[in-house]
Amino acid sequence: MAKILIVDDESMICDLLKRSLEMEGFETDTAENGLVGLQKCTDDSFDLVVSDILMPEMDGITMMEKIKVAHPDMPIILITGYAKQYTARKATESGATDFLTKPFRNAEIMRSVRKALNISAPA
Repeated sequence: MAKILIVDDESMICDLLKRSLEMEGFETDTAENGLVGLQKCTDDSFDLVVSDILMPEMDGITMMEKIKVAHPDMPIILITGYAKQYTARKATESGATDFLTKPFRNAEIMRSVRKALNISAPA
């Protein structure tokens, strides 16, 4: 199954997403900020990145733009607790596959992940 990188400075969000995605059969790794996430994408291969936007060291949009230089087709889902219309527009204009606001439901993130990876939901 697909390998997903979760990038968020809130360890609770990383842990929650990691458990949820692994229960669905995905392989996961985590990073605590955009700088570490970018390095992991340089050192390893992922099928999808799920990232917070507001983080120390490097924000999610900057990280996404840098990942897209090397991996232009990499699907990236951005999440934030500080949703504004401008942020959503900037995220999608910068190449985000999807944009979700916290708190989100497990079904919502799974739907977004499956759509980004072109995987059908289990019957």
